[in-house]
Amino acid sequence: MKLKNDETNMLLPFSLGRLGNGMEHVIDLGERRNSPLLIAGAASEDAKLQCLKGLLSSLAANRSADEAMAYAFGDDAGRLRQLPSLPLVQPVCPPLVRRQAEEQGRRLPRIENPCTDGELACRMIGTMLRLEMELRLQLFAAAGTRDLERYNAKATDRPLPYVVVCVDGVDESLDFPESEFFSCMERLFAFGAAAGFRFVFVSRDVGGTDSTAALIAALKLRSCAVLDLPPDTASAARTAPKITYFNVRDKEKGTTENGQ
Repeated sequence: MKLKNDETNMLLPFSLGRLGNGMEHVIDLGERRNSPLLIAGAASEDAKLQCLKGLLSSLAANRSADEAMAYAFGDDAGRLRQLPSLPLVQPVCPPLVRRQAEEQGRRLPRIENPCTDGELACRMIGTMLRLEMELRLQLFAAAGTRDLERYNAKATDRPLPYVVVCVDGVDESLDFPESEFFSCMERLFAFGAAAGFRFVFVSRDVGGTDSTAALIAALKLRSCAVLDLPPDTASAARTAPKITYFNVRDKEKGTTENGQ
């Protein structure tokens, strides 16, 4: 869905569709306070899938593959395979990992995207996305910049895309504090925002018991943005979706913003 001119100034515009009052509800996933974004609430699993589809569709409609790319993984094969085949969701390596492999004459790692294989997902996070982040941070330091926005403003000939990582469940057999997957995720969350990484989780609730909520709890995030979806379509026509900025550590909700 193409956005209006004033909305295209957003870094990563995410449209939730048209509200009951006829206006578009658009948030900017590029804003650091909106990542990680947790898609939760009373909505059905199908509604959450539609929301994830809407996110990827609106990004693809308003950002090229050179401006943003997305990786999705989870433990529900049926749900993830319904994600649309979009330019942003492709089985390709991120740019710096690809560039390094070509310079060193190495084969590119196998990529499955969206990925529903727990072992492959761990490898994708561990050996590819973390490496991409580290290479970006090194590049920023060499260029005298601190983050992706400042780097792209200087390197206009070879800008780097944002990387949106969608997590729809994880392998419940993983020992989060001890696994390599967890250590990679922990480092990505610590330094990934500056490198242009944004995260989207699909879960029942912030304090839920599913694997995504368990990962969020293990990462000990200070805060996350929670998108509370209405329970059904009829409610959605009457009620604007809300973004709540949730203090995960203290389990207290902060400010709330209604749809525009």
